[in-house]
Order: sequence, then C-alpha cells, then structure tokens
Amino acid sequence: MVLLPGIIQGTESISWHNTRHAIDEWNNANAFKSEITFSLIAPSEGRTPSDDKVCDVIQRKVSAIIICPETESIDEILLIYSMCDRFKIPCITTSTVAPLSHSRFVTSIAPKDDLVGKAAAALIQNLGWDSFLLTYQDSQGLLCY
Repeated sequence: MVLLPGIIQGTESISWHNTRHAIDEWNNANAFKSEITFSLIAPSEGRTPSDDKVCDVIQRKVSAIIICPETESIDEILLIYSMCDRFKIPCITTSTVAPLSHSRFVTSIAPKDDLVGKAAAALIQNLGWDSFLLTYQDSQGLLCY
C-alpha cells in the first residue's frame, strides 16, 4: 500500500527536501518490515497562494498533508487548518500556531514555545560556552540574536 502525504511547500524549499529525506529514510528502513511505503506529493507550482497549493495537493488524492510553516503567515496557516477540517484531510503541522480548538483533522507536533529555549540553554551550559549566536529562519528571512 502506498500512502501519499502531501506538502504545501514546493520542491525548491528546505521543508520539501527535509520531508523527502525523512520519507526516504522511513521507506528504506521499513522496506521489508511493512507493506506501507510513502510517496511525497508537492504542489505543481511553489509560488502560488497557500489555498491554491492546498487545493492542488488535495486533488491528487493525498492521504494527509504535512504543514511546515516555512513561508506561510499566521492567517495562511489558519486557512490551511480550516481547509484540512473542511475537506476532512488529516494534517500534521510543525507550526507553533495552535490548531483550531474544534479541529479533528489537524495535529501539531511542534515543541512547546519554551522547550527550544530550555534545550539551547542546557546545551550551552553543558558545553561550557561563554557566548553563542542563535540564528533561525522564518517567513521574513534569517534572524540573528
């Protein structure tokens, strides 16, 4: 059985490459243990509005949608959540934007907001560093603190 998870980021995105790698690793590790394999579906065009990308992916009969909020705004993420509920398609999100309270189809696997900071602080303390540079990317580009 082949399951078709979809992703709304295009094939040029970091999210697509990371998800593609995870799926390849799972398929390779479970090739002889499971009858299930995954094949990732991406939108035809990566530079279209989020709702168009979701519709494009849904039309290809995906079994679930993976939402990696690489470039989407909060409003776009909430729209995608709403579309997942409306079309009854399971969605897994790494966004810190909480799913709608009544959602039966959106599941967040994002760490709690303070968990990343605590983990970074523990790592820095454990390594005995005197200083560090925290850099991350969001929809507005690369941010340094």
